Amino acid sequence: MEDAIAYVKSYGYINDARYARTYISFRMESKSRQKILSELQMKGVDRQTALEAWEEMEELMEPDERAVLRKTIEKKYAPDTEIDEGQMRRLYGYLARRAFKYEDISHTLDEMNIRDMFRLMVEFDFNFMINSQILWGDYETVPALAIYQLVRPENAKFVTVIRYTWNGTVRQMTTKKDVNQTE
Repeated sequence: MEDAIAYVKSYGYINDARYARTYISFRMESKSRQKILSELQMKGVDRQTALEAWEEMEELMEPDERAVLRKTIEKKYAPDTEIDEGQMRRLYGYLARRAFKYEDISHTLDEMNIRDMFRLMVEFDFNFMINSQILWGDYETVPALAIYQLVRPENAKFVTVIRYTWNGTVRQMTTKKDVNQTE
């Protein structure tokens, strides 16, 4: 038996690092990091080998865990679905069992709610002005937007206005040249 194992190892057929890299590359876009590492350990790959494989694949593929989380949520509930408190608790549990972090779950659900709020404001054809330090309004549900950022340098007695435009896909700073062309 040991001769057979040595034989297949000599040809690279038994290679935990290669197996882990392959396993990770095929699951990185659909599962959380922690879930994948846990599954590899259950398959007999030691934690250090799994972590090293994750780091290698992370450099190559640059996964977005929150995008995976968003896809997982949207697979469970359509974007326009109203979720009551009980369903929300079950959703948190469902996502936690898939090894997503609580802070990522909360942040992603908040982002999705804000995105849907902007979608409704556009659907109802509201004119709106928002004063926020963190909300820019640049969500894919908003087709176009003019954004004005007020910046006050430390200890200054004035503010500077920085103009941006959002075209439904890209937020771009508006230069003086852009302003002159539109006037």
